[in-house]
Amino acid sequence: SMHPPSFADAECIKLVTRRRNGAEVATPVWFVLWNDTACLRTATRFGKVKRLNNDPEVRYAPCDWDGNVSGPWLEGRAELIPATDERAAVIDRLLDGKYGERRAAMSRLMQADGMEPVFVAITPAAGFVKPSAKAQATPANAIASPPSFMMIRRSARAMNGMPSATMKGAR
Repeated sequence: SMHPPSFADAECIKLVTRRRNGAEVATPVWFVLWNDTACLRTATRFGKVKRLNNDPEVRYAPCDWDGNVSGPWLEGRAELIPATDERAAVIDRLLDGKYGERRAAMSRLMQADGMEPVFVAITPAAGFVKPSAKAQATPANAIASPPSFMMIRRSARAMNGMPSATMKGAR
């Protein structure tokens, strides 16, 4: 496997994508390993999708929900997979298996918010060499982007602020 054991045990990966101006944006995301690719789901409206369309080359490392890195950085190439692709269904099931009810709740919120899902499969670069200790640190110019979950949590709060009759109708 191209992925060290630390990936198998990790809650998230810290995904570093690049803006057109070269600035890096780091986001912790839920993921599963499938066929030795790191797979995740996001929504078409999120910035990382635009960044991946412009530049599929990424760096990623195992981390926790707060983005604390717990293993080596890998370089890879991301492929955007539409929700209609048969691979999306497999990745979706694997993510459900790993994250259970927490993910089911997030999926309901994304749906309620009209978000269109899109999947990402990251293939690690062949012949990967572990970067030096210096490269392992998040570069000074990397912008920490809060997990998209923060945006979703905000809309959840907004939904919960609705009168209960409206909520019943929304279910």
